[in-house]
Amino acid sequence: DSQIPVQIGSATNWSSVAVGGRIDDFGIPSDFACAVKSTGTLWCWGDDTFGQLGLNSTAPVDTPTQVGVLTTWTAVSAGAASACGIAGGSLLCWGAGGSGQIGNNDVLNKLVPTAVSGGGTWTSVSVGDQQVCAVKSDASLWCWGANNSGQLGVGSTVNQKVPTRVGVANDWSQVSAGGVSSCGIRTGGLLFCWGGNANGQVGDGTTSQRTSPVQIGASKVWKQVATSGFSNYPDDAHVCAVASSGTTGSLWCWGGNDVGQLGIGSTTQALTPTQVGTSIGWGSVAVADTQTLALRAL
Repeated sequence: DSQIPVQIGSATNWSSVAVGGRIDDFGIPSDFACAVKSTGTLWCWGDDTFGQLGLNSTAPVDTPTQVGVLTTWTAVSAGAASACGIAGGSLLCWGAGGSGQIGNNDVLNKLVPTAVSGGGTWTSVSVGDQQVCAVKSDASLWCWGANNSGQLGVGSTVNQKVPTRVGVANDWSQVSAGGVSSCGIRTGGLLFCWGGNANGQVGDGTTSQRTSPVQIGASKVWKQVATSGFSNYPDDAHVCAVASSGTTGSLWCWGGNDVGQLGIGSTTQALTPTQVGTSIGWGSVAVADTQTLALRAL
């Protein structure tokens, strides 16, 4: 373990990185990471129990190892024990598949990147605990995998083994899949959330489960949202988002708050978006199980 940032190798051409992992019922972690280089190659390392490194093996590796030979990777997202990425507009997933999160109509683990069913051209993807949501080039939103709490937003609580469309709108610009809930932003900065809501993480002022997207924070223009999710304790789940007003940005959080992860000066859950302090200038936010990090211009 390292308590300070440590550079990985000597390469200086990394363009994006995603970290995943979970703690199983026996308390054993299965952490891993994947990253894309500016050359369009994909690299993964860490635990590989479920094939989540995409290396056609289940043996862990402790240095970045190239995944396949493709040089067209543009994005990667890591979940609890699976990952997905976009290569040349095609969406591929690998790793644990027991809830259908690979998206190829079965529930088998995949040791190498496997194309999701239905094809199409994809622009962004977000892997949650055991579900995936992604946006196509026509700005339609699709989700699949675990759905026990309605986290797919498709109007039911039935798992989906192939990409399933969320509503009929063609104006989705961003999506964030979490543990038992998900959120997304539509054109114009409209924010929607859905799924498990035990601690108010949907943000609609209730603790009722929502199986379809519910608009929240209608008075604001939202530019980025992040949903937590790699936990065996879904009641910890929380969401944070940046609301834009001209060139400034305010930070808002809601949901579980047992260790102060909302940053609102208490450990009381919030059922609706609650502003973090009074500062503006927030640009982006990231959330983990019970932590939040954000960037603000000084």
